[in-house]
Amino acid sequence: MIDATITPQQFWEQKILPWEKARYSRWLTLYPLSWSVRSRMRRARKILMARVPRGSAMLELGCGSGRLAEQLQDHVGRYRGIDLAASAISQARARVPQLSFTVGDVLTQDLSGFDVTVFLGLTDWVDDLPALFAKLHSPNILFSYTQGRHSAPYQMYRRWMDNPRPCLHARTYTEREIREALAHCGYEMELMTRPSVMNPGVLVWAHRHA
Repeated sequence: MIDATITPQQFWEQKILPWEKARYSRWLTLYPLSWSVRSRMRRARKILMARVPRGSAMLELGCGSGRLAEQLQDHVGRYRGIDLAASAISQARARVPQLSFTVGDVLTQDLSGFDVTVFLGLTDWVDDLPALFAKLHSPNILFSYTQGRHSAPYQMYRRWMDNPRPCLHARTYTEREIREALAHCGYEMELMTRPSVMNPGVLVWAHRHA
């Protein structure tokens, strides 16, 4: 059980690597909801390969141990990954040593100078989503969010995971909330996947107005 009094950085130091192992290990393919996370990763890679020109500069927020970076290392030019958990960044540097990884809070970092910004899962853990969008300078964004307010299986899972609630807890959004937050920062939204009862996760491609 994660202590409710720990800081966000301590929370992610304890959570992220076991979370990744449970969802990406080939020995744990039946772990609850792992199939949806794997599907999101596969789809995100295909979208980036198709829409981002080879050699582009990519910024990944909440990069974890560099699993997506590893799959895109031969496609991207300059890359920077940022994550709060030093243990995850250490593994990312070992996994993809030729790419750049930084330990830090994405809301305190300079996020300029990239053609595309990617974040898979981070949206659900950000207190001020418009503030995050406002910090981005990339003309293109690929990110995920959870639209799980009407998904009974997801809500049961979250009640189990967040009880007693730790210092951070996952959030869900409506499509309207996401669309309005993006529009406020000058982005147009394109849904790449749609939520379902069993999979409330949504992938979004956003492009900044010219």
